Amino acid sequence: MDSPRPILAIPIEKNVHICLMNLYTSKAGDVVAIGYDNGNIEMVFNNNWDRRMKVKYHDHHIGEITVLAFNHDENIMLTTSKDGLLFVH
Repeated sequence: MDSPRPILAIPIEKNVHICLMNLYTSKAGDVVAIGYDNGNIEMVFNNNWDRRMKVKYHDHHIGEITVLAFNHDENIMLTTSKDGLLFVH
């Protein structure tokens, strides 16, 4: 524990905040889902932080992402907004 540990930071746009961060274990491996208050979603597969996938599903005026989930077959993603709206992707 005396040796320095590497620190990894990912860039986040100015004036944007993280409102959701969850780890999901899928058939293909682990997925970290990050939801931002501007409606963007970023996914990190199998802890490879250098290759992230950005997804835009919500418009900012609808509200920040509060919940993100996948169905059993992992072919549908569900998200909800701060205003209580449900989105199927």
